[in-house]
Amino acid sequence: GPQALIEEVCRQIVSRGLRWTKGGRLFHLMGENDKGEAASALLRCYHRQQRMNGQEERIETIGIGDSINDAPLLAMVDYPILVQKPDGSYDPDIHLSGMIRAPGIGPVGWNDAILELLAQVP
Repeated sequence: GPQALIEEVCRQIVSRGLRWTKGGRLFHLMGENDKGEAASALLRCYHRQQRMNGQEERIETIGIGDSINDAPLLAMVDYPILVQKPDGSYDPDIHLSGMIRAPGIGPVGWNDAILELLAQVP
């Protein structure tokens, strides 16, 4: 059946030194990078820019996602926000300390969570 085919394709991907993850609806084929690596690289750029300008303020990071492929991003930020899926549920496979559960689906959830967070952060 389709599940057996999916499992075989995933085994073949791994046997070739690649990685895969599942997003909200699609599978994603990747090399050594993920959303967490991308966010870390961006944060390093901001830190380098700060040093060049003689700034020392702490950079606060926020990550927003709704699926397991967002987990690496959510794990590396200061404020991980998990948004509801279209059916109103949260991804059951994402468990992070301090994770904020957005009270809404998609952009509505993002907006509500960010506004609430901004009201709390000094």
